[in-house]
Amino acid sequence: MGSDPLFGPLSSEDAVIGGKPRMRMIWPDLDASVDVEMHWDLAPTLCGLLWDQMPFRSVQEHALITGCMLFATTRISTLVRENSKTFIDMARGACYFATGSQNIGLVYGDVTEPEAHSVWGQVAEADWATLERVGQAIWANTLASDADPTVNPFAKRIIAVSFEPA
Repeated sequence: MGSDPLFGPLSSEDAVIGGKPRMRMIWPDLDASVDVEMHWDLAPTLCGLLWDQMPFRSVQEHALITGCMLFATTRISTLVRENSKTFIDMARGACYFATGSQNIGLVYGDVTEPEAHSVWGQVAEADWATLERVGQAIWANTLASDADPTVNPFAKRIIAVSFEPA
């Protein structure tokens, strides 16, 4: 398991629930977090790569044409494809890895593209309302004008997302 200067070293034993390690995604600026059940049986290589990189932070972005989808760049560089599904076949809460862009993606509602990526996890259904709230906030931020937030409280800002063992 990795470490990050912002979080320090963590014990992998702290995040194992029900025999399988889980991930937590946290948006500190939005006072929100969701738990992700990792699909160790369907995407073992990707789950292992993600686990080894945690904890880490990235900038949360929103898809522009695909629909209700979030993504964040990772430090993982791999061409692995496991448990591939098209966006339109992914369930709400699906977590995927986009090999071409090295992004972690997250589906929070309807999506339109038939492009396929590797699904490695699923947000707990109990967290779907939080996921929807985060998605709407990131979408609003995507559409916000570039300006000084001290002048315009709705100005575009960088919204961080943290990935850590749950």
